[in-house]
Amino acid sequence: MKRIFIILIFITANVLAQNSWQPTGLSTGQIRALTADSSGNLYAARWAVGIYKSTNEGVSWTLSGLNGKRVFSLATSPSGEIFAFASSTSNAEIYRSSDEGNTWLNVLTKSIPDNSAFGGGFEFGESGKIYAIHSFTAGPTVGDVGADLYISTNSGINWSNKGLVATGPPGGRFPSGFTQCLVLGENGKLFAGTSDFSLLYTTDDGNNWFEAGIPVLAYVLDLTKDSEGRIYAGLAGEGNNLFISSNNGVNWLSTNLNLPYFDLIEDLKVTKSDNALFVATQFNIFRSTDGGSTFDTLNSGFPVNASVISLCNNQNGRLYAGTLANGVYSFGISLGITNIGNFPAQYELHQNYPNPFNPVTKIRFSLPNTDNVKLEIYDVTGKLILELVNSMLNAGTYEINLDAASFSSGIYFYRIYTSGYTNVKKMMLVK
Repeated sequence: MKRIFIILIFITANVLAQNSWQPTGLSTGQIRALTADSSGNLYAARWAVGIYKSTNEGVSWTLSGLNGKRVFSLATSPSGEIFAFASSTSNAEIYRSSDEGNTWLNVLTKSIPDNSAFGGGFEFGESGKIYAIHSFTAGPTVGDVGADLYISTNSGINWSNKGLVATGPPGGRFPSGFTQCLVLGENGKLFAGTSDFSLLYTTDDGNNWFEAGIPVLAYVLDLTKDSEGRIYAGLAGEGNNLFISSNNGVNWLSTNLNLPYFDLIEDLKVTKSDNALFVATQFNIFRSTDGGSTFDTLNSGFPVNASVISLCNNQNGRLYAGTLANGVYSFGISLGITNIGNFPAQYELHQNYPNPFNPVTKIRFSLPNTDNVKLEIYDVTGKLILELVNSMLNAGTYEINLDAASFSSGIYFYRIYTSGYTNVKKMMLVK
């Protein structure tokens, strides 16, 4: 009877429980930008402090460089270089790191005397081509702003400035306003979002710009794309805040993500493992797993009134959020997962070791095939406590180090879900 009761608890938990955000080891400060590299390192830009780096999925962080810089944007190239857009008094700057954030080289500086630079975004093309964009004030008149598009054809070592305001059809010119987001579509079609009620595109590296035809006039706050080629555009304003194009920007459809005018979109991110779209707004996190048709809200775990302003996902698809004042949060916590290298004949969830434990234990599971894996921890009431794994993994036997220092003493259950296997085991934390 006791065994049946436990099974029923987990069936209920699977239906009702929601994943939760958890604080990482960088728990204070304004995190304007995040990125991750293929080695598993995370990078967080803490405003006016510098770049922090984590080598253990956010458990601990060290200051990596760019001390005192106001970093607006971070990005990782396909070949592993890390890029940062920063501003200082009267300058806009791009930095490049080719050694996992240990050193940073200033590869571009633009002087803007008595003015300021804002925003910043990067997109990576083929054969070492990189696009970068930022906005700047162009005083002395208050409200005068401009934008620059930079292009590098040698992996970010040298840059040329194309500007953003360019000749359009027939002989007209499009203003740029504040422009801080880019996305590269198919066949070299580059999109730029502006504050002057336009989504623009160019097919000739910025020589000519055209309107992309979104049917709502609004500030384009962010752009992203998914692995199926869908392009997402997040807009300011009330209602119709997210538009999608499935044909490289020729046509756009609105979604049902309708926000109040004060809940602005801060960042859009598509996770690598499952192609899910995450939308960070000033007061909410939304997720769509069906290409923007429906959304659920994922706010559990954040402090009251916390505001998320940046998102990134690592090579395993785990999502991280940078906040306005509360540091970095993780969507569930994975404290190190290792493929120990053998090739099992069947699925298996092993008993954690040691058990009982205080506070560190190892959880091991085996996969005979490549599969989408979830590994979750529940308390005795059936409440989901942590999501340790949520990603596509190759065949092998994996081991996770779990540090439960923040847990209370007691009994916990860990459960694995795959396409062809589910199992639950019990563990006991004794402090």
